[in-house]
Amino acid sequence: MSNNLSCDFNCKRKKNISKLKKSYNKELKNYFNVYKNYMEVSFNNNNKKLNNKLKKKVIKSNNKLNAILSSLKRNNISLNNEIEKQNRIINAKTNKIETQKKIMNKQKLNLSNKNKTFKTRNRQLIFKNEQKIYKRNLFYIMIILNLIIIPIVIYMILYNRNK
Repeated sequence: MSNNLSCDFNCKRKKNISKLKKSYNKELKNYFNVYKNYMEVSFNNNNKKLNNKLKKKVIKSNNKLNAILSSLKRNNISLNNEIEKQNRIINAKTNKIETQKKIMNKQKLNLSNKNKTFKTRNRQLIFKNEQKIYKRNLFYIMIILNLIIIPIVIYMILYNRNK
């Protein structure tokens, strides 16, 4: 949507500048013609009435040219202000993105640390389970060995007594 607004603004601006340029060129030609006539009358003729009339036309044409230039200047100032406004908006959004990026990096580091802690605790649990299994198996082996050794010892004691 902002693309369309931007295009509308640019299109209107280009049309306005083109219109001002045409008007300026037309008035500039008129100014040169009037000024040329004024200069010819000033040097060739001593008719003050005609001279004053042409002088007023030159001043009027000059004022129109100055008005067009002022309009172009206002247009440029307006465009410059709009560009500065957009620049401030972009900078604010960029700063916001950078701030969010820093927050995300902190969260990523925090998650990484928690993941390491989780892995360490998980390894500890696995080690404890392996330890329990080892102890249980050792206990079973000890029971089996006792079941085997005790009858043998009893037999030996009894056999040695009988002899």
